This record gives sequence, C-alpha cells and structure tokens, in this order.
Amino acid sequence: MRTKQKWLSVLGAALLGIAAVTFPGATEVQAAGAPVVTSSIGNVTAEVGDTITIPITFSSETANITAIHGEPSKGYDSSLLQYEGTTYAGIPAGMESGAGGNFGYVTSSNNAFAGGTINMTFKVLKCSETPVTVTVNNLYFSNAQGDSDSTTLVSNITVNHPADQYQTTVDDPATCTEAGHKTVVCGLCGTVISDTDIPELGHDDGVWTVTKPSTCVEKGTQERRCGRCGELLETAELDLAAHTWDDGKVIKEATCSEEGEMLYTCTVCEKATKTETIAKTAHTWTVSDDTDADGWKVVTEATADAEGSKERVCSVCGEKETEVIEKLGSTTTVTPTEKPDTKPTTTNKPSTGTTGGTTTTGSAVKTGDNSLMAVYVALLAAAACGVTAAVVVKRRNARR
Repeated sequence: MRTKQKWLSVLGAALLGIAAVTFPGATEVQAAGAPVVTSSIGNVTAEVGDTITIPITFSSETANITAIHGEPSKGYDSSLLQYEGTTYAGIPAGMESGAGGNFGYVTSSNNAFAGGTINMTFKVLKCSETPVTVTVNNLYFSNAQGDSDSTTLVSNITVNHPADQYQTTVDDPATCTEAGHKTVVCGLCGTVISDTDIPELGHDDGVWTVTKPSTCVEKGTQERRCGRCGELLETAELDLAAHTWDDGKVIKEATCSEEGEMLYTCTVCEKATKTETIAKTAHTWTVSDDTDADGWKVVTEATADAEGSKERVCSVCGEKETEVIEKLGSTTTVTPTEKPDTKPTTTNKPSTGTTGGTTTTGSAVKTGDNSLMAVYVALLAAAACGVTAAVVVKRRNARR
C-alpha cells in the first residue's frame, strides 16, 4: 500500500534541513516515487529469562530509503515480554529514536540506501498458555520526499516451558487391566504440556496359596492370585500327603532264631499299614551247676598234650555253641567266666618240666579233677562216721 502522510512530509522536510546541517554537501533530490520494499521478520525460540533479538530484514528496488519508522509498542504482551530497544545493521549512520516504545531512524538524502536489518530486542519474562507474538504496526520505509511504503509484520516466539516447573497429575491410575490417564502442565503458565494415557500394568506373578490341604486319601488344592488386584490367575491340585503312622504294635515277637514283626497303622485313613522287621534276640544260654555264668560247660578237659573243649546250649532254641580249650602248656588259656554263688574250683599247681634245657610252666582249671573227687568222698565218709557215733551214744544212754 502506497500512501503519503502529512507527518511524513513534515518529518521529511525537517530531516532534510537537519541533514543539510548535519551532513554537509547534502542536496535536495527530486521525488522518484516511494520506495518499493520487501521485508520479513524472524521467528525465535527462547527460554524464560532469555534476552532475544527479533530481526527484520528489508530491501528496496532502488537505493532511495532515508527514513524508517515502526510501532511495536502495542503489538506484544508486556507481561510476557519486555521491550529493550532497537538497533540497525547494514545501513548508514543516522539519527535514531525509541520514543513511546516505537522506533525511528533518519539519514540524509545523499546517504540513501537500499536495505538492511532492524534488530528488536526483548527480554522473556515468562511463558504463556498461547503462543507469544510481536506485531510491528505501521512499518514505513520513506524516501527523502516523505513518500513511503507501509506494512505490518508479526513474529512468533516459542517460549519453552521450564522442565523443572512441570506438574504431573494422574487423573486415573492404571490398573492391571485398564489404562490410566495423566496430565502434565506448566507450573508457571498452566499450559498443558502433555495429556497421555498410562498403559495398563498387567497382572503380576502373585503367590500360590493353599486353599485346601491334602490328606493321605484326598488331594488338596492351591490357587495363584494377582498381588495387585487379587484376580484369580490359576488353580492346581496338590499331591497326596504322606501317611501319619501310629506308634506301632508287635504282631510277632522276635526270638533268637526268628525275626519279629511290628505293624504300623495310619491314624488318618486308618486303612494303610506298614510292617517293620524286629531283629532277632540274643541266645539265652542255659546256666546250671555244671556251667559257668555264661553257660559254658567243659566237655573234655585240656591236658598238656591235648586241647579240651567246652560247649553251651541256648535254652530257647537249643542251638549249641562250642569252643576249644587250649592245651595246658599254651600261652593262651581260655578260662570260663565264673558263675556267681558257685562252688570254688580247685586249680592244680603249675606243672614244671624241662625239655632241651628250656623250662615251661602252665596252669589250667580242671573242673573234673579226680583228686578233688577224693576229697569230697573223704569228707562224706567222715560225716557219716560222725552221725553213726552220735546214734550209738544216744542208744546207750537210753538203755541206762
């Protein structure tokens, strides 16, 4: 759009006068028409607290620009951005103005130029729920006669929300079988950063629990439930339990010749039984006046020239056990264990003999020694004589 503004004419005349003083050699240039300018404004990404530069680049078909004017003062939210000023690059020296939050620039006609960059500076105060924009209204590029070309430019500023200010809200917690929902918002401006579903959790492995214990006659059951929601996941049977045996009873006594038997019955089902063998008992050796305390009886007396023998008999099964009695002159002599309360045995004195210059001495118990028998006979005879004498004396006294 091409237009002529009275204030630009006045400003142009004033600037020409100032330029004639400020820039010697300046001459008045006949109007050659308003500048035909192409311009653009940059978009910016920023963080809260950053100072940003928004560039406006422009170029004219001819080098006839001597003045620039723009009005960003009403084109941004001052609670979000703070205007810091405007600088210029790629254009000649001139007079600059920042009155009222707008910007202005003018130079002499003989310093007219064809393009450059206008850099607007802002400080980012905070983020916003809606995009942050800066609008530059009434952007004029004028020639020395005040002819101008006007446009409006809008810059979009992306302000990243501070990650440390994110606030996460779980609207619906996820369960084992259903998805949940969560929302993340900016704690500074309330902008929804994300609005997403939480995947369902799925059941955990859970633990097995016995629901019915097994017995020896009936299998029990167990089940596995999710530890989070308690849903039944699986059931299974248990193995039969072992029998519970009683203390048992003897159904056959053990003897020295035959093993016994013990019977056990299950106290739960009262049907199942098992048996165990009772080991044989020890022999019960016959003990009499003719044996020692262990039941040994001399069968053949040992002599210096021959071995003897002894035996014992089990009083229960009749089993007979024999052993050899060593010769009387042997180094090892087998002496039967003496019974308690038995008559003392008489042991012969050791016999001594000399053979080839070597003296040997041996001793042994002789249960059936003839000399001992003679002593018994003599004692019995003496006792009989004493009794007879007593009877005779008694009769004689009776006759008197």
